[in-house]
Amino acid sequence: MKTTKLAYMVSGKGVITTILDGKTSQTHPKTPFYDEILVAVKARDAAKYRELSDMKKRLELVSKARISFAGGAFTLDGKPMHNAMTKRFVRLVEDGHDMAPFMAFIKNCLLNPRQEAIDELYLFLDANDLPLTDDGCFLAYRRVDKDYRSIHANPDGTRNRNMVGDVVTKDRKDCNPDRNQTCERGLHMASLSYIPHYGSSSNGDRTMICKINPADVVSVPIDYNNQKLRCCRYEVVAEHFDGDSCDSLSQNGVYSVDSKGIKKYSRRDAKGRFTK
Repeated sequence: MKTTKLAYMVSGKGVITTILDGKTSQTHPKTPFYDEILVAVKARDAAKYRELSDMKKRLELVSKARISFAGGAFTLDGKPMHNAMTKRFVRLVEDGHDMAPFMAFIKNCLLNPRQEAIDELYLFLDANDLPLTDDGCFLAYRRVDKDYRSIHANPDGTRNRNMVGDVVTKDRKDCNPDRNQTCERGLHMASLSYIPHYGSSSNGDRTMICKINPADVVSVPIDYNNQKLRCCRYEVVAEHFDGDSCDSLSQNGVYSVDSKGIKKYSRRDAKGRFTK
């Protein structure tokens, strides 16, 4: 018979050691729901603690054992996952969302040849709450001129066209991977909040919504709080208009999940933000 008594201790490094139902367990500070677990043990709420600690089994079940948790860290196929993504994964599972897009996103991340680029991408997505697509890509914004051409020219003087359906590419070796060099070579994307800092709507400049595969991310410049990104390939999927319902995106199964696990669809408010 299970006992409801919960005993615990928190070490100087923040590791929570608990004894419940005759079992000793440890919760590390990087564990998803660490703060909630700490609240539960302080209140000696055994039922809540069991609910939170059972998450490990649920995560492994949903990911078909590809994602596992041990020693205070998540791994995907044996490779460490960034903490920003593990938190989002946990929220998705807890709220019962379709996990296929997220798993496809992680799989695409593993195809990126540069681990630093993926670590930086997690910061970009976490800071800007940008949507994932069904095939594991993500959406971001790009400012172009009134004729749908890149505002800045290529080294040879040409300008990339950015109409819906266009796919723009650049050799990865020609894109600067150093995030400390902020205005450098590469195909530039940004959050919607950054767009007013680039180009000018008074000149007729347009804002396009682009789809980027995580494998094609090169770097996230350190300035502007991780609101900009450099990549080597993107597809233009829609033009952004304030207050537009973006039906073309709705048909593509686009959605966003914020840091609290709230699912947002491709409908947007007057400021262009994705709404519930």
